[in-house]
Amino acid sequence: MKKMTYIWGILLIILIGVLVVYILNNNKGDQSNTLSKEDFWNGKSMVEWGCINQPMGPAGTMGSTVRGNLSEDECYAQIVHDSNYLDYLACYKISETNLKRQCIQNSWQGLDNPTICDSLNFKLDIAPAADLDIDIRDLCYSDMAKTFRDSSYCEKSSNSGAKDACYSGLALYLKDKTLCEHISNLNEGYSIQRCKDVITSFS
Repeated sequence: MKKMTYIWGILLIILIGVLVVYILNNNKGDQSNTLSKEDFWNGKSMVEWGCINQPMGPAGTMGSTVRGNLSEDECYAQIVHDSNYLDYLACYKISETNLKRQCIQNSWQGLDNPTICDSLNFKLDIAPAADLDIDIRDLCYSDMAKTFRDSSYCEKSSNSGAKDACYSGLALYLKDKTLCEHISNLNEGYSIQRCKDVITSFS
């Protein structure tokens, strides 16, 4: 009898242990199942973001918010600005192309963060009038090259025209003629000699 009681006691301890492990694992799963960035931005209304004034008081008078009455695009841009650009992912929610581009550009310039360039997974043409295929990601890398005085960012450009523009801009910014040597001479408006001449004129 005592032996059976002893066995049942051991089985009970094992069962309790299994239950504890199961509960702990479930709690870990709940903690890891946090909202994605996309869900985070979609999860709040314009009112909750403070972009729309709400009636206040018995008379229904309008209350004031920091952001005031803004369009959805203006709201996202203002959120990014108010966060000192830390919430730059809100820029991606903007529909209007120019405002979206300006929001993203302000963010990488405000944060000096090259990883923002890598996160740009959509195309926004920057220089259609110049007949060059310069994308917003190319512009970001060009700015990072100047910020960090590092020509390796120019090598990340998506094509030869964007790369020539990056090296030309960096060479002029640093007044370094050796950087002109990286220009391909294949794109109108950019040449090694012209790059050097422009630097000489500003020296």
